[in-house]
Amino acid sequence: MSHTVHPYAHRLGILRDWKSRWFVARIKKPLYRQNLKADVMLRETLEKELRAFLVDSIEIERGENYLRVIVKTARPGLIIGRSGEGSNKLKETIVKRLRKLGANIPRDVRLQIEEVRSP
Repeated sequence: MSHTVHPYAHRLGILRDWKSRWFVARIKKPLYRQNLKADVMLRETLEKELRAFLVDSIEIERGENYLRVIVKTARPGLIIGRSGEGSNKLKETIVKRLRKLGANIPRDVRLQIEEVRSP
């Protein structure tokens, strides 16, 4: 008998990177659960909201005092919007969602939108 392993696990560190990266010196168990739940719910919310914008991937980085959400898309201009109002609205949505979940909101919430050259 053999066990089935997800193919993504074989490619970690070689072809792909983690979808969530946390840089914390020491984390407590309740905080770990809370941060993990917040990351999963945040990713689901963003995938649902940005379905029409050709999003390739959503990566989340957490530090002691910051949260960075990296959205990789083929059309960054559609997400950013006119004079950056779309990205500001998306950033407010992220903060509202974290507040609704009861997660701790870091002082610095960053939204980074990157273009995928060959989608």
